[in-house]
Amino acid sequence: MTNADEAWRIGKSRQYRRLALSGLGVKEIVHYANGKHPEAELILKDGRKIELAIGDLEFAAEEPLRVTAERHGDSTYLVRYTGPAVENADIAVFFNGGTWQEEFDKDLDRWIESGYTEDLNYVVDARIMARTA
Repeated sequence: MTNADEAWRIGKSRQYRRLALSGLGVKEIVHYANGKHPEAELILKDGRKIELAIGDLEFAAEEPLRVTAERHGDSTYLVRYTGPAVENADIAVFFNGGTWQEEFDKDLDRWIESGYTEDLNYVVDARIMARTA
């Protein structure tokens, strides 16, 4: 077990749902936040973007990757994750929906089935594991 796998297992014990990203060709993961509207974009090799409204974010990697942070405006930072491990990233999301959980699960299934083309109108916690091929 690698240190990255250990980091992936440790943390909040929640029921995360893994996103089916195999074959989509993730080129870059961009996380930007200003405290009010944190989001992540998965930028695909064909130029498409998958957007997620992010609450908490946990990121681990099996191999070195490039992480750059840049100021964007007065109160927002962009953090970019790039490198070969990003292309094979596993991404899982969690929504603490209480009575809305069943609706979220259905909406998440529809979003995945749409190929991530529709909006997912929920703020989710995310765990990203950048993996080697």
